[in-house]
Amino acid sequence: GEWRRFQLFRVPALATQYYGMLTQHPVFRDRRVRQAFAYAIDRERIVRYVLRGQAGEPGYYGIVPPSMPDYPARSIRGYRFDPERARQLLAQAGYPGGRGFPRMTLQLNAGGGRNVQVAEAVQAMLREHLGIEVELRQVEFAQHLREIDAGRVPFFRLGWVADYPDPENFLNLFYGKLVPESPQDISPINSTRYRNPAFDAVFEQALATVDRRRRMELYRQAEQIALDDAPMIILFYDEDYRLLQPSVAGYRNNALDRRFYKHVWLRP
Repeated sequence: GEWRRFQLFRVPALATQYYGMLTQHPVFRDRRVRQAFAYAIDRERIVRYVLRGQAGEPGYYGIVPPSMPDYPARSIRGYRFDPERARQLLAQAGYPGGRGFPRMTLQLNAGGGRNVQVAEAVQAMLREHLGIEVELRQVEFAQHLREIDAGRVPFFRLGWVADYPDPENFLNLFYGKLVPESPQDISPINSTRYRNPAFDAVFEQALATVDRRRRMELYRQAEQIALDDAPMIILFYDEDYRLLQPSVAGYRNNALDRRFYKHVWLRP
């Protein structure tokens, strides 16, 4: 009753939540292990029961969120929950039923209730469907980023929020030429240190293409190459919420969560 006087605005955000896997790590170097992890996660369950619906949608596609203008994000073949396929891939990689798989730590930034709840759900899914034990480690955010950039964290939680509405802003995270030659050097944008010359070639072609439709198609081709290699587990796409006082008028939400107060006024 009394909440009815407030306005709730919601809009799918240009933001993606994911878990990265360090592709130079001895275990995650094997693409089949990364794919097994990606297939073992029930994203719909996470959105429905862990987040209680407070997300845009499950991460069935790529890193570029479906809210990206003019981009066919939903045509990217990502990973849906397929525990059978996950177990097959893990066995092919030499860990049948999770046997012989080393103890793994998932590192996340401390202080976020949502992050911990999602991590606990993923932890349970990897145990149940792959027989893999994952420990959770919470670290203060600045330290978390420093350690990820330095390549010291094999399995980590991150999100990416668009700086501007172009797929390039997300696909940079897969660009191999951003990865330093030496493992000792930091790799802040491509933190999975994913390298695939096939992706780089199509991505560079897209960057040099002026025609917007053609560029979007090249981005789509590039993204599919990266997704097939599964350097990260796409979990879900965010949704932005704003609860407004009854006196606020003229407010508009947008996918970048930019706040333009030019048109906003207060009713007396």
